[in-house]
Amino acid sequence: MVELRESDDGEIIVRTTPAKFAKFLLGVKAGEFDGYADFGA
Repeated sequence: MVELRESDDGEIIVRTTPAKFAKFLLGVKAGEFDGYADFGA
């Protein structure tokens, strides 16, 4: 189990499996989520 805690609100925890998190990281590295980010802020 992989658990990620929200830095602004420690009560928020996202839980996922290592395999799903690895696939998510591959997508991040491939730029799949760049359209959702505000890089100008």
